[in-house]
Amino acid sequence: MRTIIVTGATGTIGRAVIKILSQHDGVAIRAATRHPEKVRAGVGAEQLTPIVFDWDAPHTAGDVTAPGGTMLVLPPAAHHPLPATTRLLDSAITTGVQHIVFLSTLGADFEPGFAFGRWALAGEQAVAAAGLPYTVLRPNSYMTNFLTMSRPGHDGALRLPWSDGTCSFIDPRDVAAAAAQVLLEPHGHDGETYELTGPEALNLHEIAAVLRATTGTDIHYVDTPLATVRDALSNSGMPQQMVTAFLELHSVMASSKRAPVTSHLRQVTGRPPRSFAGFAAEHAAAW
Repeated sequence: MRTIIVTGATGTIGRAVIKILSQHDGVAIRAATRHPEKVRAGVGAEQLTPIVFDWDAPHTAGDVTAPGGTMLVLPPAAHHPLPATTRLLDSAITTGVQHIVFLSTLGADFEPGFAFGRWALAGEQAVAAAGLPYTVLRPNSYMTNFLTMSRPGHDGALRLPWSDGTCSFIDPRDVAAAAAQVLLEPHGHDGETYELTGPEALNLHEIAAVLRATTGTDIHYVDTPLATVRDALSNSGMPQQMVTAFLELHSVMASSKRAPVTSHLRQVTGRPPRSFAGFAAEHAAAW
């Protein structure tokens, strides 16, 4: 039986990866998360082993790995996870993990870059330096952000400082499909970096138009000054380091540096990425 280790097991990507892996016979899943009680839904107990792991407590990394398996290193985007990543990699070397899949972010190598990208790049470099076979996945911004932190307000307004910047948003399920494919069949992916995007680049006027057509409600984009966003984040009590990180990310989004469309998802999974229109239709009730 093959062992596959999934960190971030209760997050958006981790849950989707486990769902895919659970459909394959002969796969034992080690699901590492701060909330092990949440990982059993839909997966048989004989196939899934919850492991307590906290990115803010690097010492918990030693219990995660297992010999001979593949491992998804899926660090949180909200802070620099390098200490825990390093401990995971040390444990992977000691126990004999055969392949690492590291979830980074599109633009990790941008110059001058942005904080989330720099943190991800530090993780990529640590993985490469570990000496184990590895694959890096760099997904673009998730379509699901429009259901959560970037969702329209009660007045239907999408208020973001992105001007006319475009982005090839990707459905997280496509990212999970790519991760699961490499975890299951790592041969041929050693040393590769895949930039995962959706099928088209859209600006927020176009995103709002899709949502408007899908929901029949007056969803519209209001370009918001960066200073206004900065003040709102600061007034919310967010630490200044994170305020700066989000402002840098907003600047990248406004620049259209995340607009390119790649064929890497099809290369890994054999199928095209989902469109934003299709995603919106599936989740119309949420808006």
